[in-house]
Amino acid sequence: MNHDEGRAPHVSVILATYNRADLVGEAIDSVLAQTFADWELVIVDDGSTDDTEAVLARYTDPRIRSLRQSNQGLSAARNAGLRVAQGDYAIMLDSDDRQRPDCLARLVAAADARPDAVVVYGRSQAMDATGQSLPRVVGGAEPFPGHTLRSLLYGDFLSIIAALVRRADLLAAGGFDPRADYAEDWDLWLRLARQGPFVFVDAIVSDFRLHAGRMTSAHRHTLERLVSARTHILDRTFAQPDLPAEARAVRPLAYRNLYIDAALRYSQRGDWGQTRAYLRRATTCGATLPTLARFAYLAAFLRLAPRYAWVNRVSDRVAQRRRARRAGAGG
Repeated sequence: MNHDEGRAPHVSVILATYNRADLVGEAIDSVLAQTFADWELVIVDDGSTDDTEAVLARYTDPRIRSLRQSNQGLSAARNAGLRVAQGDYAIMLDSDDRQRPDCLARLVAAADARPDAVVVYGRSQAMDATGQSLPRVVGGAEPFPGHTLRSLLYGDFLSIIAALVRRADLLAAGGFDPRADYAEDWDLWLRLARQGPFVFVDAIVSDFRLHAGRMTSAHRHTLERLVSARTHILDRTFAQPDLPAEARAVRPLAYRNLYIDAALRYSQRGDWGQTRAYLRRATTCGATLPTLARFAYLAAFLRLAPRYAWVNRVSDRVAQRRRARRAGAGG
C-alpha cells in the first residue's frame, strides 16, 4: 500500500535522535526498505551537535519530515514527534536501531485485524556495534495470558521499537513521561494497559544495538536512576485506588522481580555491596531461598558463582532440613 499525497498515512514512525550522525542513516534506510509503504517518518533532532543535520538533509523522500529542538531528552523528543504525527498508528525507532523489512507489514496486519487492541507488538533481536546479530531476543507473550496489566507489573516484556500503538490511545494516555527517567517505556505500557488489550505477533521485527563499554561512574549513576525510576513507577501504580484486584495481587512479585533484576545488573558491574543489598530487599518481598539459588545459578553462568556460593549453601541446608522433616513425618 502506498501513501497517497494529501491523505494521512496509516503509520507514523517516530525517530528521535541525538548525536548519532554515524548511525541515524541506517535507521532511516530501514524504514525506506519497508514492504509496507503507507507510512510517514517523523525525525526529531534533539539538539545534536555533530553532523546529524547534514545526514538528515540527504533524504528527500516526501514521506520524511524532520524537526529540530533544543536538547530535552528522549521522552520529550518522542512527544514532539507525536504532536505532529498524522498516522492511525505510531511506532518508535531509536536512531541506532533498525526495523526489519516486514516490520510494519506484520504489525499493521495484526492491528487491523484486532480493532480492540491498543498495542500490537513483536520481538526485537540484539546486534553488536557493527550490526551483526546477537543471540539475545526481547519480547514475548504475556506471562499471564489475557491479563496485560498484571503481566506488565510482573515485568516489562515489550520492546519499544517492536510495538505498534494506536496513536489516539497513545495521546489519550499522555504520551511519554519525561519524569520516568530510563523507564519511560514501561511506564507508558502500564498506562496503556488500562485502556485495552495488547496483541503479540510471534516474529522478530526489529533489531536493537548493544554498545560495548566499560563500567564508569556515569554508568553506575544511570543504573541508580533506572532502579529508582522503576521503584517510583511501582509505588505510584499500586497506590492507585482503582487498580484491579488481579493486578494488585502481584505486588510482592513485582517488587521482588525488580530487586532481583537490580541485583543482577549490579553484579554484572561488580558492585557487590549493592548486589547484596537488593537481594536482601528481595527476601522481604517473598523471595525464597530457592529463588535466590536460581539467581546464583544465573550468576554462575555469568562466571560470578564464587560471590554467591553462600546462597547455594544456605539453600542446600534448607532443602536438607525439609527432607529430614518429611522423613520424620513418614516414620
